[in-house]
Amino acid sequence: MVHFVRSKVLGQKEDLDKSIFYYTKAIFLSLQLEEGPSLNILQNFFHLAFGLLHRSQAFKQPEDAKYSAEYFRYLRDQPLVAFNISPDQVNTWLVQALGIQIVLGSGNVVRDVEEMTTLCRGLLASDSSAAHSTSAIEALAGAALIGLRTEKQPFNCAIECLRQATRRRAGLQEASYLLAMCLFVRFIMTYSNEDCDEAIAAFEQTISSHATADHLDSLYALATPLLTMLTNFRSVVYKNPEYLEEAIYHFRRFLGSAALGDPLRTFLTETLLGNAQQRFDYFGVTPGLEEMRSRDPEAVNPSSFPCIGVDLTEWSAALFPDFPVGEAADNMQHLEDVVFAMHNDQKTDIGKAVETSRVIFDSLRSSNPFGFSHAILFGEVLFCVFQRTNTVEYLSQSITLRRDCSQNSKRTEGPVSSNSIAHSFFSRPLAAAPPQRRLG
Repeated sequence: MVHFVRSKVLGQKEDLDKSIFYYTKAIFLSLQLEEGPSLNILQNFFHLAFGLLHRSQAFKQPEDAKYSAEYFRYLRDQPLVAFNISPDQVNTWLVQALGIQIVLGSGNVVRDVEEMTTLCRGLLASDSSAAHSTSAIEALAGAALIGLRTEKQPFNCAIECLRQATRRRAGLQEASYLLAMCLFVRFIMTYSNEDCDEAIAAFEQTISSHATADHLDSLYALATPLLTMLTNFRSVVYKNPEYLEEAIYHFRRFLGSAALGDPLRTFLTETLLGNAQQRFDYFGVTPGLEEMRSRDPEAVNPSSFPCIGVDLTEWSAALFPDFPVGEAADNMQHLEDVVFAMHNDQKTDIGKAVETSRVIFDSLRSSNPFGFSHAILFGEVLFCVFQRTNTVEYLSQSITLRRDCSQNSKRTEGPVSSNSIAHSFFSRPLAAAPPQRRLG
């Protein structure tokens, strides 16, 4: 025990290794002297399992997480209360051990998330402390986020467990935020408006419950930009004026209340101006756009925003820790610029435009959480090139991309409508038909 305490204070692996060794030795000695579970054996097993859990987390050792989970499973089948060991504590640490396995890439994501969900339901149904519930729910949400990105499964049971946490434990302040995060990522995968609406409501609940006159805490600081990002993403995916207005509202609210480092200030103000221009395309009027550009320069002046310590890197990494969100945004902007140039008959190097766009699309298609949007834009590039060159190969590639996007969308009225595919199909006979002779 002394070695373990010292390892936590000093962060030295050597002390932790010795602690684990001595607990293991004590268990073997006890087994030689006693038959059946005893206070000495079970408590040593308890401390050994926790030591392995701590070492796996502190020093990224997957095998420790595996054995820790096995030992906590063994302890769950023992009469813990009789030996003054908390069953809720054992279940909580088992959830954490399974979560660490997933984080370190050594677990079976689907199976482990299912087991974690069952354990968390038990903790929510019991009189477990807020500390136990919070750490278990955080581990479950983290594992579900990884699973949503890597396994492409909806993880309905895990998300329902997070919903239960928001209902049953009013004091579990992180639950709404974690639920919103999972629904956000699932919306990016499925384009389900139900998930998006629920995520928006959960983010709003987090923001309203963590914003007071004298305190803006870290959950508020993370939830506000993520809500802005979510609403803007939906306005891009679904070309809907109502969603665009919603995105503009959240951009303005965020700009008026958040701390913005220089990269994020530039990104948000440029995106807001782009949304305002899109509104002009919809309605022919853009209330507030000219004021932002001229009469009220403070609206786009980076130095005018108060500070609460959020930057683009932090909240992007919180949602997609393994993916360069900034790079994806830059690449999407390049594709949009190519489409804009072609739609407006600007002089364009066709070969270079196709080559660069294809390189961007191919480099991101396998791991990009925004791959759907990149595919849509690249398909539009190919269709624009076809319109300029009358080359059927580009049309066929555009149709294939749009068909794939349509099949991958879970909704019948998703981002890629049947009209856009039909538009490409109806263009094909015109390209294949021979030029008609002039009469006379």
